[in-house]
Amino acid sequence: MPRSLVTKLIDQFLLAYTIGDAHKRSRFLSETELQKLTFISEKEMVKKNEKGFNYYFIKLYYGPYSPDLKADLNHFVKSGIVETESIKTATKIVPTQRCLSIFKDFGSISMRNRSFLKTITEVNRRYAPLDFKKLLSSVYRMQSPMEIYEKRRKHPTISQLPMRAPLLKPIPKEKASRVFTITPAEIATLEIYFDEEAFNSLSKATESAKKKPLLSFDEVF
Repeated sequence: MPRSLVTKLIDQFLLAYTIGDAHKRSRFLSETELQKLTFISEKEMVKKNEKGFNYYFIKLYYGPYSPDLKADLNHFVKSGIVETESIKTATKIVPTQRCLSIFKDFGSISMRNRSFLKTITEVNRRYAPLDFKKLLSSVYRMQSPMEIYEKRRKHPTISQLPMRAPLLKPIPKEKASRVFTITPAEIATLEIYFDEEAFNSLSKATESAKKKPLLSFDEVF
C-alpha cells in the first residue's frame, strides 16, 4: 500500500534523525547498515505498540530490506539531506548539516515525539558501533515480529526464513498505544525542508528580506 504524504514525512523525519545519530557512533554508515538499524528501531517500536516508522521489511541477501526506505534515502541524496561516497563494495552515507540539525530545527516535533527518538538513540547506541559482520549476525539471530504474531510453538530466526519472506510491517494506527504526530503547519514546513529546490528558494527569500532596509514611517503611510 502506498504511503500517504504524512506517513512519508514521518518516515523521512525519523530516518534523518537515525542517520544523524548513527553517524556520530559509527566510523562507516552504509546503506545496508542503515536498513538494519532502522529495522531494529521499528521492531522495538512495534514491540512497545508504538507507531513511528511505517516501513515494510522483507528478507533479502543481507537481511531486512525496505524498498520505501531505499526510496527515501535516494530522495535525501537528491535533496541534499545526505551525501554518498562509494568505497569498494559499499556506499558510505554522510549526513549534511541540514540532516544533523533536524532535531533542533524541528524542536516542537522532536519534543512531542521524544519517545520515538529515544528508541532510535538506544538502538543506535547499541548497534551502530558494531562492524558490518557483527551487526548482520545480531540481526539474523532476531525473530521476525510477523512470525511471532502467528503464535506458533516455534518462532524461526530471520536466518532461518526464506528469501523475500515478510519480516515487519507497521502496526495500524487504531491499534497503537502511541502514535507519532505532526501538525498541518509542520507538514507544510517538512515538505519544504526535504525538497532541495523549495528549501533553497525559501532560504534565498529569507536572506533577501534580511538585507532589505526597513521602510520609514513616511514611506509606509
